[in-house]
Amino acid sequence: MPTGHGARDRTTSLDGLRGLASLTVLLFHYLAVFFPAAVGGHQSLAHLRFEAPFYKSPLWFLVNGDFSVSIFFVLSGYVLTRDIYRNNDRRTVVRRAVGRLFRLGIPAGASIVLVFFLLKGNLYFINSAADITGSASFF
Repeated sequence: MPTGHGARDRTTSLDGLRGLASLTVLLFHYLAVFFPAAVGGHQSLAHLRFEAPFYKSPLWFLVNGDFSVSIFFVLSGYVLTRDIYRNNDRRTVVRRAVGRLFRLGIPAGASIVLVFFLLKGNLYFINSAADITGSASFF
C-alpha cells in the first residue's frame, strides 16, 4: 500500500467517488418523485414522453440509485477497515465506527423525530405536492 502523499490522494479520490454516488442517489430520489416513469419504466406513470424511454437507455446508469448505494457502502466499508490491514490497529476502526454512529445517528434521529411531529401535526403536505406534480401520493 502506498504511504505518504500518495495514500492521501487515494483517499481523496475515493471520497470524491463516494460523493458522486451520494449525488446520484439524490438525483434518483428527485426523479422518483417528479418523473416516476424515468426510474421505474412504467409508461402509466409518465408525465412526459422522455421518462419511460430514459429508463431503458444507457443513460439510466447515471441515475441508478441502487448501484450508487452499493458503491457508497463498499467504499465506506473499505475506508473504515483500511487501517486494520495497514497498521493492524483495531482500535482505530472501533473509534471511527463510534464516531460515525454519533455523527450520522444524531441527524438521522432528529430527522425522524421532526417527520413524526410533522405527520402528527398534519403539517406534511406531500399529498398536496403530489396533486400539483401529478405524482402518486406516498401516504
